Amino acid sequence: MKLLLHIGTAKTGTTTAQQWLSKNRPTLNNTGLWYPEVGGVNHQWLAILAMDPDKPDDGFYRLGLTDPEKHEAFVSKVSEAFAREYASASSARLRTAVISSEHLQLRLPNDEMVARVARFLADYFTSVEVIIYLRPQVDYAVSSASTASLLGSKVDVDWFNNESSLEAHLDYNQLVDRWEEAFGRSNVRLFSYRHAPSLVEMLIERFGIDRTNTVGVPNLNTALSVEKIALNNALQIPQFNEDNVVNQNRDIPFSALPKGNKLSIGLPLARKIQDRFNKSNRLLAERRDDVRWEDLNPDWSAYDRPSNLHLLDQECLFGRELASLVQAFNGQLHLERAAHAISGIQFAVAQGKVEQARGHLRAALQEIDAAAQIKNLKSNADRMRSIAVQAAQALRQPSPQS
Repeated sequence: MKLLLHIGTAKTGTTTAQQWLSKNRPTLNNTGLWYPEVGGVNHQWLAILAMDPDKPDDGFYRLGLTDPEKHEAFVSKVSEAFAREYASASSARLRTAVISSEHLQLRLPNDEMVARVARFLADYFTSVEVIIYLRPQVDYAVSSASTASLLGSKVDVDWFNNESSLEAHLDYNQLVDRWEEAFGRSNVRLFSYRHAPSLVEMLIERFGIDRTNTVGVPNLNTALSVEKIALNNALQIPQFNEDNVVNQNRDIPFSALPKGNKLSIGLPLARKIQDRFNKSNRLLAERRDDVRWEDLNPDWSAYDRPSNLHLLDQECLFGRELASLVQAFNGQLHLERAAHAISGIQFAVAQGKVEQARGHLRAALQEIDAAAQIKNLKSNADRMRSIAVQAAQALRQPSPQS
């Protein structure tokens, strides 16, 4: 079986492509393509597998991998699941697999980590074609600002001027070199995000996928307005708690807020950011025939508008209080959802639907755990936990004799 390994880069439509691939698995199978179900929509697990277990990052923490032993158990579990699914796909005579995760670009900064990916895949595939979409670095940086803001970073002029954080991901010559070293230069294909068809369009054309049998997906990961980024700057709600547990009480219904104004960094800063990568981009364009210097330069007219970054630095005197309020509202919402799930337990028990009741119990306990992260709601969460467990006790009761 052959493999198309799509590693991003991030901010080149990866999330939308992955949603499309996951929603259209049956149609892909009919065309001889296999998009693995292991990991769900995004195959982040492959990057996690290749990372150093003693150097956890936020991706580890989101999965609860707080120590090397948990990482080892995770790797074992996903490896076994992938092997089973591969065997099934082979039995079904699927000819080509597609694996997609921008984390392979973002999380693997050295040759050894990429080599681990190559060694793992060599046990399954006769050939691997690495697919990399590249966009001008300044465009990437502006698009990344929304994601960084949503994850709790303070986005301002200093954020854009932080050379180390951007260059770790955006030196495309070094990135391509790592993957060429592991998979062979001829097995790495570069595509221009600005000028080439999207990953989905490329697959449809290449494999003759019947478009009429596919499910469409909307464009995902839309940008935040400058006002919404300023709001996140004022709140500064951490992504993780002190014990590296994901903070589940930081959601903000941005879609309910006014649309706002587009973030604009201005032409001088845009050129300053892009200039950092000109040397690397020229080297890459000179040694590859599938990417041009023009592909890695932005449409400068997009940066003609004056900068509005000054709006991100305005002080909010009640930012801490507002952050507490947002988290409290999130906690209350978790308790409301838990109460709804408990009602589901009781209804399912009354109907004798054991598995359904257990599903409602799991949902209730997850919501209660989230609410319990709020100190002032912990006692309420503990009481609701007792109610949920009590409601589920009937699952252990023998049915009355008729």
